[in-house]
Amino acid sequence: MKILVDEMPKYPMECRYSEQVGNMEYHWWHCNYGDVACENTKNCPFFMSFKDYMSKPVVGIDGTIGI
Repeated sequence: MKILVDEMPKYPMECRYSEQVGNMEYHWWHCNYGDVACENTKNCPFFMSFKDYMSKPVVGIDGTIGI
């Protein structure tokens, strides 16, 4: 289950839950919300934009796709 947000940030540096860790030569973005490395905001395991939510197909209990 994901948390629905108005809009996803384009870059990890724009996300309020991410922070840069490491040193000058080797660094990465760390998600403070889920305590994991943030590789890409488009593949976030915790948050989903409303636009992405509305574009997902509706799947019924019997596996059919549609409304």
